[in-house]
Amino acid sequence: MLPFFTKAELDMLEAEGHIRKSNFAAAAALINKTRTANGLDAITALDGTSPVPGGAACVPKVPSGTTVSCGNMMEAMKYEKRIETNMTHFAPWFLDGRGWGDIAEGTGICWAPPYEDLQARGRSATIYSTGGAGTGNVCTAAKGAYGW
Repeated sequence: MLPFFTKAELDMLEAEGHIRKSNFAAAAALINKTRTANGLDAITALDGTSPVPGGAACVPKVPSGTTVSCGNMMEAMKYEKRIETNMTHFAPWFLDGRGWGDIAEGTGICWAPPYEDLQARGRSATIYSTGGAGTGNVCTAAKGAYGW
């Protein structure tokens, strides 16, 4: 049997809500459930800007100019969600990354309707775009938080 929706994913969704509402203590408690189970240091700084513990061996690391630095609580939540949803359902990284603004610039984020649907409605397929790099194209990702 393949799990589709796990308790860990639900915890990370709840933790994201707590982070967005600045309830960092509740978010840390949920994130630490999987962090400590995976052998990582628990988050102890209850704010949205402090780096995760671990010093030079911290997880996750994020790009910072031409180097990398330790991520904050939100980055830790993203990391744990990516690890915990791996192989559970279709495209969790893409869907989450789209919501977080983390996918690579120029990635297509819209899908054109099937041509049969367009023909049945008397529409031309040329009025739809599936993306591509370019200014003002709403069907492609903007430069994300990681700088790409």
